[in-house]
Amino acid sequence: MRAAVRSLHRELPSGIVAVAPIAPREVVEYLLKEADDVVVLDDTEPFLGAIGAYYKSFPQVTDEEVVRILAGQRGKSG
Repeated sequence: MRAAVRSLHRELPSGIVAVAPIAPREVVEYLLKEADDVVVLDDTEPFLGAIGAYYKSFPQVTDEEVVRILAGQRGKSG
C-alpha cells in the first residue's frame, strides 16, 4: 500500500485516500504520514498478525499470477 501511495504522488493528485478492509492501527497511523486519509472497515486490536486470519477464504497468489495480472493491466487507464 505504501508503494502504491508513493507512486500516486508522482501523478500530482489533489488528494490520496488509502482504503483497505482491515489493517492494524499502527499501519493506519503509518499510512497517514503518506496519504491524505486512510479508511479501514476494521482496525481491531490486538491484530492477529495475519490478514488472512480475518477472511473465510484467502487463497495464496503465486508470483507468476501476479506478473500475469500486472502485465494484463499495462497500458490500461482508469
